[in-house]
Amino acid sequence: MNHLKNVCNILSIFIFLCLIFIGSGCARTVTEKTPIIYGSITISFREPINTLKYNYYLLLRHTTATSGTNPILSTPTLPSEYSPTPGFPFNEDNEFINSHKTDSDESGINFYYTSYFDTWSDYFIYNENGLTIYKSNDLVFDSTTTQNAIYDISYDSGATATFSSSESESGSYDLTITFPTDRLSNTASRVFFAAATSLKIDNDTSGTGYSQDILKDNSAILDISSAFNITNKIVGNPYFQISGAADIIGLEASTF
Repeated sequence: MNHLKNVCNILSIFIFLCLIFIGSGCARTVTEKTPIIYGSITISFREPINTLKYNYYLLLRHTTATSGTNPILSTPTLPSEYSPTPGFPFNEDNEFINSHKTDSDESGINFYYTSYFDTWSDYFIYNENGLTIYKSNDLVFDSTTTQNAIYDISYDSGATATFSSSESESGSYDLTITFPTDRLSNTASRVFFAAATSLKIDNDTSGTGYSQDILKDNSAILDISSAFNITNKIVGNPYFQISGAADIIGLEASTF
């Protein structure tokens, strides 16, 4: 009888241990998540940036977009043409806006959409209000817009902006914008990118201003299909007619 009891006890312990092993094995099973790929674009300036005086833009466009003849068209004539951007109030009495008014567009804003904004899919703006992304929620901002519509404004985009200075003899001052690529308007494997600046209007806390500089290149493509992709640095010539705080002299992008 004792022998049978011992056998039963041993069998019970064995079954208990098996259940623990099976349970712990299941607990270790984790469903793999799709990794989030971050884009990081560094914009270099001739002098330290001044967010109280200038707006700083990072322009993006998906390579699947078909509007326009170039990946990203320029901003308004450089320098110092009035430069509204999607989502912000604008001055309808401004002389540049008035010069673009037509019978079908009494506000004059559509000129900016058909000429520039319909080659952007998203853009970041950085000033004293911090870093904000404006999203078209499509491949590009709608070129048929006749008023400056309020697009999707994302304050919690997971993006960050940092500023640093280089230690090289020539020296440069770098603004680096880092963002999760899954927060952009559309999923794409590659995006074009460009950088621009505008001179802020006194007593105007919005993103409007007067255009200062832009650096773009049709080769400026960031591959966001995988991490550890680096785009060669694009070098811009110094533009001494404007302040060094608005003069873009380089662009470099990578993913991680």
